[in-house]
Amino acid sequence: MEFNVTDIIENHDTAEFSGSVYSSGLDNIGAVTWRRAHEYATESPLATTPDQLAAIADWVAEFGAWDEAEIEAMSDTDLNAMLVQSVAGDKNTSEHYDTFQEYSEKEGGRLYQCDIDGDKDFGQWFYYVGC
Repeated sequence: MEFNVTDIIENHDTAEFSGSVYSSGLDNIGAVTWRRAHEYATESPLATTPDQLAAIADWVAEFGAWDEAEIEAMSDTDLNAMLVQSVAGDKNTSEHYDTFQEYSEKEGGRLYQCDIDGDKDFGQWFYYVGC
């Protein structure tokens, strides 16, 4: 399932949602970025339908970091915040690789921009969640 993430990419400093101790200089950057991602997810949720939320939950399960009960206990905002952090992390990483666009075109990637002239989504940014 894909999510339109244009607002995050074009209107926000993605380092606010995902960063490292090295890049930020903050020892508690994980808590800081989680809070900010959670705030964004509260104000502008990317997933609002049961199918969208289930897709994120299934995707999160693939990480192997949480068991089924923990994932089921996650709120809709938690799931959205995890997506926000992943989008931001991929964007932040992509800025450091000159070949990111080339790689995405050849190998595919979760974060991509619609570049089909005339398409209603031309110029919009999307993030793919799933297998």
